[in-house]
Amino acid sequence: MVNASRRVFIERQGRPEEVPGIMLDERNRKVAVKNIARALGEDVSEERPILDSRLPDGSRVAVVFPPCSVGGTTLTIRKFQTHFFTGEELVRIGTLTQELLVQLRAIIGGR
Repeated sequence: MVNASRRVFIERQGRPEEVPGIMLDERNRKVAVKNIARALGEDVSEERPILDSRLPDGSRVAVVFPPCSVGGTTLTIRKFQTHFFTGEELVRIGTLTQELLVQLRAIIGGR
C-alpha cells in the first residue's frame, strides 16, 4: 500500500507495517499507477479518479486519485494466498475445531 503521505506499507500476518527507507513522491506514484492502468486496458485520471481491477496473476489493484484521495494518489495491491489449506491444517492453526471438520466432511460427503 502506498498512501498519500508517500509512505509504503506491506501486510504481514494481517497487520500493516511501514517499509522503512522507501517513499514515493506524487509524480512517481501517478506515473506508476497510470502505467498499471494502461497495462490493464483501463484509465485513471483526475476525471476518472478510481480504479478497481485485477492484475493478470489475480491480485487486486485499487487506485484513488485526487480529488477523491485527499493529499495525493493512493495505490493498494492485494495479493492472495496461493496455498490451499487442508482440513487438518485448518484444525492445527485453530480456524476449525476437529468436531466442525468432521461435520463439514459429513455434510460435503452427503452432498
